[in-house]
Amino acid sequence: MTNDFSLEDFVADTQRSGRLAAEAREELALAAHVLSRGIFRLSNEQWPQDRQVVYQEDLAHTLDDAMELVGELIYREASLDLAAAADSLRGWAALIATQSSFVGAAAVSRAVYESCVLTAAVCDPTLTVEIRAQRALTRRLSRLHASVRFADIVNSGDTKEFQAEIDRILGIATEKGWSVRRARFGVHYLGERFSVEGLTEEGIGTTGLGEHAWRATSSLVHGEHPEIAQTWIRFDWKQVPSYLPALWSTGVIAGTEHALRTVSEYVGASVLQAEWTEMSRAWDRVCSQLSGWRRDQ
Repeated sequence: MTNDFSLEDFVADTQRSGRLAAEAREELALAAHVLSRGIFRLSNEQWPQDRQVVYQEDLAHTLDDAMELVGELIYREASLDLAAAADSLRGWAALIATQSSFVGAAAVSRAVYESCVLTAAVCDPTLTVEIRAQRALTRRLSRLHASVRFADIVNSGDTKEFQAEIDRILGIATEKGWSVRRARFGVHYLGERFSVEGLTEEGIGTTGLGEHAWRATSSLVHGEHPEIAQTWIRFDWKQVPSYLPALWSTGVIAGTEHALRTVSEYVGASVLQAEWTEMSRAWDRVCSQLSGWRRDQ
């Protein structure tokens, strides 16, 4: 039996595989960019309010005379995290397009995941109005405390306005009899304490994908590199093949699905599902062929 696969065939096949890989990379970067723009719009546009859904229920509740409606509070906190997710996703798309960083892309994917998980946490329709309000106010407290710390570090001015808002929120918690927990850096948690790590088990989609996304990128970013990643980190590539950072960026897929499906259920309308599906398909194409591109493509 003879082998008719010549050197010319090998060269042609290699070149074709390279073109297919480049097309897949460009497709993934474009899909991520389109999704990031959609998420950014979602963070800036008003959500639909004409339906008998959980969001409408939250818009009918207030915390006290001085605070906005619970629905407005949740929208504002969720939209801030959505904007952060969109910006991080745009950065991830750029790193995929340029094939310029392995660890960097994984780190940015973790930022996407964290922002998406926090978005879902504050507008989770399976919770009560009170718990959603507690989570949203806890997120606001976290930002206020961060503003105080930043102002103190850089000596940028008066922090009385921030502190007054902190005191007012804590006053609401006291009035309502909510438990108040104090954590690192003076940050307070209202009601049941929650964290990104704890929320990884609440993700939507494939069982365990959220926890995998969190722990895999955490180990890589914090220097506890799995043995299989050591060579990739130390190898002096001029470019990093896009499938490597994509494989370690499950947080991009798991996080965006979790956030968008949760927001969709919260507002009673499908949100960016077509864009997410295209992104997921492009990501799968890049990740599914580690040893080369199939000839039948």
